[in-house]
Amino acid sequence: MKKLILVFTILVSFSLVGCLAQIRAENLATNLNDIAAVEHSPYRWVATDLGDGKSRVEQQLIGEVKPL
Repeated sequence: MKKLILVFTILVSFSLVGCLAQIRAENLATNLNDIAAVEHSPYRWVATDLGDGKSRVEQQLIGEVKPL
């Protein structure tokens, strides 16, 4: 019974590791977007899931940029 609980715990832990990367990337993107909104920046941040427990935060242009 103890071995079954140990195996289950390990499997759940490994499955959550990939989720944690995406959650962290989304939190970072949210924080960066809050800062960008305050600064009236035309750019926003998006979290992208790369699979295999990896995520990336990318900057994207939203709206139009007016020339100076």
